[in-house]
Amino acid sequence: MHLLVVDDDAAVREALALEDHQRPWGTHRQGGFRDPFGHNWSVGDRSPLSRRAH
Repeated sequence: MHLLVVDDDAAVREALALEDHQRPWGTHRQGGFRDPFGHNWSVGDRSPLSRRAH
């Protein structure tokens, strides 16, 4: 997928500003940005649920 934006450096900085979100099942790191069409995109690590031992 390729997303064209006006200021690519700013879009990357915004997407990489990840925050820790505490959830009952563990910590999830997530950030995001809004594209030129107004859609919100979320970027994050794997869900803590996928790291649990089976």
